[in-house]
Amino acid sequence: MEIKTRFITRSITVILPSFLIIVGIFAIPYMNYKFLTTDSFLLKLGANLGGIVALIALIAITNPMFVAVARMKRGRFALDGSLIKWKAYFGANEIDLTQGHTAMISSGPGIRAPQSTSVNILTEKLNVNICLPVMERTEAVADFPEDSFIQPLSIPPKEGSGGYILESDNQDHKALFTALLKAAWQHRDTNFAHQAFLLFPWDKKPSPEVTCIQKITDASSIDKYRKEAFTTLADYMWVQPDYVLLLHKEEYFLLPVGHISAKVVSKSGVAGTTARIEFSDVLEFKGLDINGKEITLIVETLKGVSNIMSIDAYKQNFLLDYIRKATA
Repeated sequence: MEIKTRFITRSITVILPSFLIIVGIFAIPYMNYKFLTTDSFLLKLGANLGGIVALIALIAITNPMFVAVARMKRGRFALDGSLIKWKAYFGANEIDLTQGHTAMISSGPGIRAPQSTSVNILTEKLNVNICLPVMERTEAVADFPEDSFIQPLSIPPKEGSGGYILESDNQDHKALFTALLKAAWQHRDTNFAHQAFLLFPWDKKPSPEVTCIQKITDASSIDKYRKEAFTTLADYMWVQPDYVLLLHKEEYFLLPVGHISAKVVSKSGVAGTTARIEFSDVLEFKGLDINGKEITLIVETLKGVSNIMSIDAYKQNFLLDYIRKATA
């Protein structure tokens, strides 16, 4: 089954804006250092912040034009059994679902887009995203019957992911997308993301005896929680059905699942004599301590996991989903 449909390239929707932001982050402090005749740290910081805000505003304003240009392209997409084939520019590409791969499925509204369902499939060298607008989550679950695996926030191609946009009123397009979901379900055993998903006990509601964040100092207790973990993340998080043991600044904390929140947040800081602004992502856990006061614990995200062809690359995503579901 082969179709021809709209294709949005990430080179225009993501790579070009990201390149401009990266250049701006380094170029603006350098220009201020070179031409701003003041020794005031606050003035330098204000000039750097103002320049970056103006750059981001300019990219936000021009982004619709980038998307409009990107949407002019059309490409071919085909599904032949377990073999996915596509061609948008030069050369044909294919991914065999019987081999190791990652398939992430999302169904829901986008950041600024209405309801849609997307399938993003990638290997170490290839990445393809295909989206069917309007398709409801219940329809997606009917073809891929693992509701907790399907992400609730869709990322359609025009919001940065790039890829193929099918036509919701075209029966051939709907049939191909349905077949793709079924093929993803049939070959879930070779899907690294699904293997990471299966590590978590989604059918069990966490019921920790301790409902506040506690510092653990006893070596035998620390060893016990580490041994009882069903999975670990890097070398500082040990996950059980009811608790997460977290190593934070050389101290161990016990976090009760169902009574904490967890999310990835972006942090910024000032570095160097030129007041250079640096950005980074961190994992933020929040809950109540033994005295009923809110406590926040921040650790680095799993930056060290660069091999997308392994389940370790997806544990963090599903840990956050597991914690959110427990507190819902």
